[in-house]
Amino acid sequence: MYDSLFSRSGLSLERMKNFLMVVESGSIAKAAGRDLNRQSLFSRQIRELEEFFKVELTSRKGKGIEITPAGQSLGTLIRSHLISLEDFMAEVRVQPKTISIGGGGSAMSWIIDPVAGQLADVMEGASLRLETLKSMELIEKVREGRLDFAVVRKSAVPKNLPALKIVEVGYVLCLPRSMLVKEAGVPEILRTCPVALPAGGSFKQILQDVFASMDVPWKPAVESHSFVQALSLVRTGQYTSILPSTGALQLSKKDFVLKRVPQFNEYKREVVLHWNERQMTTRNIDLSMIRSMGRVLNVKS
Repeated sequence: MYDSLFSRSGLSLERMKNFLMVVESGSIAKAAGRDLNRQSLFSRQIRELEEFFKVELTSRKGKGIEITPAGQSLGTLIRSHLISLEDFMAEVRVQPKTISIGGGGSAMSWIIDPVAGQLADVMEGASLRLETLKSMELIEKVREGRLDFAVVRKSAVPKNLPALKIVEVGYVLCLPRSMLVKEAGVPEILRTCPVALPAGGSFKQILQDVFASMDVPWKPAVESHSFVQALSLVRTGQYTSILPSTGALQLSKKDFVLKRVPQFNEYKREVVLHWNERQMTTRNIDLSMIRSMGRVLNVKS
């Protein structure tokens, strides 16, 4: 068994590790840290792997290279096996695994960070590596095995790939009690109070459309770069904002008023926990543990 892998030279852990570095960085120069000797070594090792597997792993692209589909597949296999070896080493040394979880800025701040300790507990004392990235980057990293889990909106996950519902997120008007005028409705509050709202992304257009439907002029006092920043501005007591319900939960009801805005009902979104099934098999993470993670991450909003 496995005779074809050991009947000739050219395959080694070092070659595979260095090739994976090239795959993940996208170039030999970046992987080798601009060291010409290491660049030469990496180039030679890639040729040796190509000769061993009898397939082209990279191809020329301008002055650089690009990884072929076969090279991408080999990179995924190498990553999976190296992770398995690291897990084995941790197991025999009675050390915790390191499990990586990623999310966007607001998901990280409002869903993952507050329960990090509980997540470690349900993952049998694993240490956590947290990454804040955009949705498409998270999905790609999970697919490639560079990230164990992603907390993302359900619509970002390709069909037929695993996704466990965590929470349904709606949008809420958040208002410092010091600004509250008795009997004032949402449109009046938005017309008369200084408002902090996100400046970019697709949600800005949604906000503008909803404001128009309520006959509220689009005149934010502050255009923030994210919902997380908008929440910080609301906390100063000087601004109101429309925030995801997970963010609104971070505000004290003693000092702030939260008002549902029916016009945003159609824009509710489902947030899910996403993973790669092959990665879970490799890392010996079963479905019961994943479901426990989902329960921990569930935010009552």
